[in-house]
Amino acid sequence: MKCFNILFVISILIFFIESCSTSQKKYQNNKETNVSQYSTMDVTITDSIDCMVFWDYADSSEIFVFNNQEMDLCIKRLRNYQIDDNILLFNVHGICRNMLYVTIYNGLDDSVQTTGWIEQTDKLMVMPSDGKGNIILRSGYLDKDSIIVEFEDVDIKEPMSVVGYSSIGWIKVHFELNDVIYEGWIEPGMFCSNPYTTCN
Repeated sequence: MKCFNILFVISILIFFIESCSTSQKKYQNNKETNVSQYSTMDVTITDSIDCMVFWDYADSSEIFVFNNQEMDLCIKRLRNYQIDDNILLFNVHGICRNMLYVTIYNGLDDSVQTTGWIEQTDKLMVMPSDGKGNIILRSGYLDKDSIIVEFEDVDIKEPMSVVGYSSIGWIKVHFELNDVIYEGWIEPGMFCSNPYTTCN
């Protein structure tokens, strides 16, 4: 009788251990499946762009980078480090609705920080390329005759916010000069994505 009881207890223990092992394997498989779902970047670009800009050097708020344009998973949090004068650089690859697909670089050594999706923002900036404020603002990037205003030797000390992108390199900028707000498209070569110096 004692032998029967011992065998019964042993069989129960073996069953319990095997059940736990099976459950653990299922959990691990599910966990690996969930990780693999986010290991591949979900990229759906409606407009292909190739434009370098930098994050507003006066701003040190967190930048949230997501795995796709639906913002399912935050894959990175970054910020400017003003003490080290480290300004983040962004290569904008594409846009989908209000999301930008970007590669983010360390401004001091150009090392890649991450690639992913960020919300479109007015914190992405450029400067006049020649450092002299020679800029022609246009109402569109397809019509070169649509000049809004032309600046020559104007001292634009503050960065211009980038509020629009095109597939041919033109960008739409927004800035204030002498208490007047300007907004329009500028062509490639008129802006600089280097926050430390001009690109001339």
